[in-house]
Amino acid sequence: MISSPVPADIPRTSGKEAEMLPNQRSLGGGKNITSNGPGYYSFGWWLNRLDREGGRLYPYAPEDTYAAQGHNGKRSLWIFPSLDLIVSWNETNVNDHDDNPINPNTRCNQAVRIIMEGLIE
Repeated sequence: MISSPVPADIPRTSGKEAEMLPNQRSLGGGKNITSNGPGYYSFGWWLNRLDREGGRLYPYAPEDTYAAQGHNGKRSLWIFPSLDLIVSWNETNVNDHDDNPINPNTRCNQAVRIIMEGLIE
């Protein structure tokens, strides 16, 4: 579940209209693949890997970190294997994971920064 992310260099879809099977619908993503995901999204887990521009998903966390994010980060389960640490939260103001995950200033990344600083002290 954490070893096969969508490749960072996967070509983006064009967003063109296409026929679908009768009575079927598409869940998530719309007609164009999201730019947030290739390189570090894998089977429901966000891996602290690099995107196509070389940006790390969670710049404040160890490279082996992975997380499950629900509702844009409001519900989160973080696993830090090298730190022997699991952190979770539910119903928070940390709700901007999908806006730009590699941005170190998102609330999600700032929460990780605070967790990491707490371990050092």
